[in-house]
Amino acid sequence: MGAQDDDREEGHARQGRHDHRQRRLDRWIGRQATIMPGVRIGDGAIIGARAVVAKDVPAYAVVVGNPAKVVKFRFEDETIEFLEALRWWDFSDGQLDRAIPYLTSLDLDSSRDALLAIKVGS
Repeated sequence: MGAQDDDREEGHARQGRHDHRQRRLDRWIGRQATIMPGVRIGDGAIIGARAVVAKDVPAYAVVVGNPAKVVKFRFEDETIEFLEALRWWDFSDGQLDRAIPYLTSLDLDSSRDALLAIKVGS
């Protein structure tokens, strides 16, 4: 596909490692999307079907079209900052099991305290 994820900075992009916590696979790429070499796709981003992505995509952005353009962000800036600081992809399997109901809640704002408690191991 040609995309290079942010985890290239962690020294293991394209080396066949499949640990979801290391790879940060929380991106959604639509059918027949084209991502040009060297482009970085931010955490939580959504790439629309048949989009042609030639520039880096910010975290939690939704991009569509040819050339792909940001049409919106999935969350407000404060929520994006919280999710990036939370680093849920680094959670243990047990932490992740406890966090999933909160991460998939329609009201993420009300889930913040519970997610922070899970992160610190409470």
